[in-house]
Amino acid sequence: MGEVGLTYPGLSGKTKEDFGHGDARFVTYMNVYSNAVANPDGVEAIEKDDRQHEVMNGDVFFTGSSETPDEVGLSSVWLGNSTDTYLNSFCFGYRPSKQLDSLFLASSLRSPQMRSRIILLAQGISRFNISKTQVMQLPLCFPSLPEQRRIGDFFSTLDSLIAAAERQETLLRQKKQAYLQLMFPQEGETEPRLRFSGFIQNWRMHRMSEMVAPLNSIQQIMPDRDIEYRLWSVPSFQLGVPENVRGSRIMSSKLVLERDDILLSKINPRIQRIWRVDSDGTLPDVGSTEWVVFRAKPSKASPLFLKALLSSPLFYRYMVSTEKGATGSQKRADKTLLMSSCYWLPSLSEQQRIGAFFHLVDATLLTVQRNLAGLKELKRAYLQRMFI
Repeated sequence: MGEVGLTYPGLSGKTKEDFGHGDARFVTYMNVYSNAVANPDGVEAIEKDDRQHEVMNGDVFFTGSSETPDEVGLSSVWLGNSTDTYLNSFCFGYRPSKQLDSLFLASSLRSPQMRSRIILLAQGISRFNISKTQVMQLPLCFPSLPEQRRIGDFFSTLDSLIAAAERQETLLRQKKQAYLQLMFPQEGETEPRLRFSGFIQNWRMHRMSEMVAPLNSIQQIMPDRDIEYRLWSVPSFQLGVPENVRGSRIMSSKLVLERDDILLSKINPRIQRIWRVDSDGTLPDVGSTEWVVFRAKPSKASPLFLKALLSSPLFYRYMVSTEKGATGSQKRADKTLLMSSCYWLPSLSEQQRIGAFFHLVDATLLTVQRNLAGLKELKRAYLQRMFI
């Protein structure tokens, strides 16, 4: 890299009093860390200083230190044209002396091959640093300029598709939260602010224990070694699908689950984990004892409505208020208190309508998330195959 460019340092000789005011700007560490192509708005104010190095269009920034070796030396290309803009003191800059396509560099320097080379240079114990001298000794492989541009444009298009999918996911999440706020009565209210047309019956207050089967009615077993189960564990929630596991691999007792059970993780309740058992019945369903099982009473509650209720801001606030334990994974929601809490419920027919609506929202959100995951996986595969 040193044969086709030169490095320069970030800000120096500054104290905390120098930041937050002034007519100049500096590119923040998080902007470099988070973006292969730096965000031109990811800057903060500082006083003008002729002793500092101004960044230029086409420069590449590298994080000089990080808490883990995997995050050190992350690159970010600058495409801005602003003047009086510097680089933060925890990064260093690289200015190519040979004409190289910036979008090509953005992908090339974050490819698995280059990241592996950079990570090997990380030094430290509790905090890791990287030598820009050593970075300049790394090989930088690139094709002709026209091919660079084709590759850069290709990955730029992929990044645009990923960004659009991320915006769509964020918008759907925001809409869902807004509907949960509007379609369930909040504190001090007896009816929601938004209802489907045709429903005029009053909502009635019910204790959670009136809506669902008693917790002690959920059977707990030690799985049979010779039977294959569908295991609904807290880790598999992150993947979105339960795991098929033989009983011989299950080392602790599990809850026996039924279709349409609603599972709520009591571990660290601030991380909201809610799952509906939608099994097809081909395998017996069992779940971790870290779940609180909400099994709707058919005469009182619709399972899909119940899932939406457990997702509502009102329930979330109460659930968090019941947590006990020290910190993080040691915290647990109090399931007894959850069962004693009270909520307004509409008629079963209105519950079913509300539940079906949020089920559709969740299905749409899942489709967007899978599309986003597919695009990210596609990018990872191309980064692996299109660079040396």
